[in-house]
Amino acid sequence: MNVRTQILIAILVLLGLAGIVRLVKKNKIQLKYALPWCFLAAAILLLALFPQGTVWLAKVSGVGQHINIIFFLGFCFLLVLIFALTMVVSGLSQKAKRAIQELGILRERLDALEKLLENEEKR
Repeated sequence: MNVRTQILIAILVLLGLAGIVRLVKKNKIQLKYALPWCFLAAAILLLALFPQGTVWLAKVSGVGQHINIIFFLGFCFLLVLIFALTMVVSGLSQKAKRAIQELGILRERLDALEKLLENEEKR
């Protein structure tokens, strides 16, 4: 990888990090969801600045081409991210189910109270 490409990747990563920080400050994304993207950006920055790291990782892991290790690491990152988001969605689904059940119970109690008040007014 030539120096121009390394500089371009570094600039793009830093712009991405600035965008993530701006989104966190504006409360558009929670910090716990922004952190994985910050770690990914840091990893990309390290691999861009030290491309021999991918060659070393490929040799250690037994991968023939060092570019394939980047795809593999990206795939692993996405799997972890998808799993984490699945856990979040599952938790939100449970909370929504509980809130809907409580709302149903409250409506039933409200209807019973309204009927009771109507009966009291008729007397």
